[in-house]
Amino acid sequence: MKHFASIADSLQIAKSFNREFKREIALLRERPWIGSPHIEGTRRKVFAHFPYSFVYVLQDSLLTIHAVAHHSRDPEYWLDRVRQRHDR
Repeated sequence: MKHFASIADSLQIAKSFNREFKREIALLRERPWIGSPHIEGTRRKVFAHFPYSFVYVLQDSLLTIHAVAHHSRDPEYWLDRVRQRHDR
């Protein structure tokens, strides 16, 4: 029974993450400058209840998300994505 309880808990956590992900996307659409200035010309919007951030670039009216970065992971693993975009 313990196994089934952990599956149910995992499903609830996944659903909560999905709701927060969609809520954060909606916030960025409404107010793209809501994120804090970050490195290499990016901005960072921290999720309210999970240890994740959107790392994005806002150029004119185009918002490009380069990473959904976990706070425990190497904080700059996504930098090559931004640099490649600048090299084009």
